Formats: sequence, C-alpha cells, structure tokens
Amino acid sequence: MRPLLVGTTIVALVLAASGAASRSALWHDCVRANERHGFVRAADGTRIAFAEAGHGTGGIVFAHGARGDLCDFMWALRDPRLSGFRTLAFDYRGNGLSDYPPYPRSVRYRQDAIAAVTQLRKDGAQKVAVLGLSRGGPAAIAAAAQLYPKRAQAAIAVASIDSLIDDNAADAVHHSRVPLLVLVNEHDGLGLAPTNRAIYRASIARDKQFVLAPGQGHADVFRFPRVWNAFVAFLRREVG
Repeated sequence: MRPLLVGTTIVALVLAASGAASRSALWHDCVRANERHGFVRAADGTRIAFAEAGHGTGGIVFAHGARGDLCDFMWALRDPRLSGFRTLAFDYRGNGLSDYPPYPRSVRYRQDAIAAVTQLRKDGAQKVAVLGLSRGGPAAIAAAAQLYPKRAQAAIAVASIDSLIDDNAADAVHHSRVPLLVLVNEHDGLGLAPTNRAIYRASIARDKQFVLAPGQGHADVFRFPRVWNAFVAFLRREVG
C-alpha cells in the first residue's frame, strides 16, 4: 500500500504543478508572446493586468469601456504612428485577467488607472496622458486630474459617460487644470455628444480641445483623419 500511496502523491503533485503552470501561462489571445505584458498592483492590492509597447519619454494609458478589456486597445499599442510614445492598456478590476475583488474594492476603478500610470512611469515615461473610453472615462479622467501636474500631464475623453460610482468626469476637470482633449461622434451611438460637450465646458484647463467627429457609431472616432491628427497633436504638445 505504501508504494501506491507514494506514487499517488507524486502524481497529484505533478498534476497540481502542471495545473498551476498552465493557469499562469494563460493570457489574452490578443497579446503576442513577444509583447510586454504582466500585472501591477493597485493601491488596495488588487492585481491589474496590462500590456505595454513603444519607447520614449512620453506615455499614454488606454482605459477600456464597458464589457471590454485591454484587447480593445492593442491596435493602438501596435500602431507605428504611436511608436515614439510608451503605450499601456490595462484591464479594469472585474474585467479580463485583472482581479475580481468583492465590494467595495470592486468599484475602485480610479485606483486601476493610477496603477497603470505608475507602471508606465516606472518603465520610463516622464509625462503621461490618460485616455478613458465610454464607461472607462470617469475613472481615467479623475485619475489624470488627481495626478496632475506631477504624475500625469493630460486627460483624453473618448465618448465618455458622465459619472460612475465615485468618479465624475465633469467635476474632476472642473477642479483640476489638467489639459483636456474630448473626442466624440456627433451622432454617438449612445447619445453621448452632449455629455462630452458638458465635460469640455466644465474644464478649467488653459489647454482644452473639443473635437466632434462626423460618425454615428459609439467611440469609433479614430477612423477620421481629422480626429487622429488632433489626437496626435495633443499628445505631442502635452507629453512630447
């Protein structure tokens, strides 16, 4: 009986080790093996997944919208037009490969954006812009406003909603001079053009810009050359 017990124990240990290895090897299919990726800890210890690309001293953090994850911005991390910037996309908590903590930790989204900024600065970015799309907008904009001017230098709203939990985009830019770029389709699929105009008007920044795209979809603004050019010009101006 003893050899059988030892053998069973060894098999169990091997299977456990194999299972742990396969779990640790799991990652987003959208991220290639040679692309930088990993986890960073938010202030409350929540583990946040991120992918990173590019070089330079200027950085951009991309925050996804509802039911999204960092894969939504892998196209941007690979876009050669942004290769002169350090770019980072992350999964908000409760999404993708990031942790799914219980309430109230489950709604501390701003901490995730701040952790992403911290990671990008750790990797060499000296100036950082934080971009928030749709439902991810309030936390991203609030993070940029909170970190301005020392740790973040610009905020970008892309078809952002007005508020989520404790983060309100208009209130954040009304109490911070963080430079702001607002991008939205004139006929946004969720009707968010007026919301984004209100965010722009609430800003007290010396440098703020509102770009209305001619589209009808939700947040698909970068396909318009005029929007893309305004986006890149803003980045060069604010984070270099």
